[in-house]
Amino acid sequence: MIKTDLHIHTGYSDGKYSPEEVLKTAKSKGLGIISVTDHDNFEGSAKTLEFNGRQDIRIIPGIEISADFNGKEIHILGYYLNFTDKSLIQHLDFIKNLRVRRFEKTINKLLDLGVKINPDNLIKKYSGSHSIGRPHIANELVEQGLVKNFNTAFHRYLGDNKPAHVKKENLDYNVIIELIHKAGGLAFVAHPSNYFRESSLLKLKNSGIDGIETVHPSHTSNQTQKFTKFAEEHNLLTCGGSDFHGFYDEDFANMGKYCVGEDTVLRMEEKLLTHGKYSKRQS
Repeated sequence: MIKTDLHIHTGYSDGKYSPEEVLKTAKSKGLGIISVTDHDNFEGSAKTLEFNGRQDIRIIPGIEISADFNGKEIHILGYYLNFTDKSLIQHLDFIKNLRVRRFEKTINKLLDLGVKINPDNLIKKYSGSHSIGRPHIANELVEQGLVKNFNTAFHRYLGDNKPAHVKKENLDYNVIIELIHKAGGLAFVAHPSNYFRESSLLKLKNSGIDGIETVHPSHTSNQTQKFTKFAEEHNLLTCGGSDFHGFYDEDFANMGKYCVGEDTVLRMEEKLLTHGKYSKRQS
């Protein structure tokens, strides 16, 4: 079995490492196929594709896009997208602007609360990120000694319903699924964990979702089995990965542990071939 991790983040969103560093880490963990799925942008994935085949690792184009599902934020993974698709680029630019607006509001709330965070440090340090957000603020709070650790930053200030929380604006899940399909890709609901009842998964299936992320660090073995069974019963694809970010010890423990086989990728490509969308030039 070729160990395959289809959920990895780089510094182009809220990860720590560059695409080159991610590849070296993936190689050390024995991975043979990976996908960089940065939040709401494909720059990290596109950069990683430049190294396709090096380190004996095959790279699948990927992205993770936030979406609104009946008032709740969910994440949708997209694979094999055409990164030159104009509609995709336009929508991601719009999402980036929404992120920046939320980022600024959050900083202002922290300052109003008397938290003396340095906005200039944030802008300078994370200007290269195409999906700036709460994790960047949390890391800065830790580095400036304003909170003990990342989790404290969310528990005290940034988490949902906390004093500095600003509700994120997301596009409707139907829009995101259609956007991924129009860009020639496949759409998967990311890490459903405890958040999705079967009725919700059925709703997503009826909206055209192609598959479910069954393997993820947040899933128990029972949940993995449940989602796998659901996918089989409803003719959906599956995927999985470590959700690697690189900031914590568990990230390195999870990479190589939470993975799938190359058969997962083959089934994706079979579906794309059936619809005439797949070309080997994509990966």
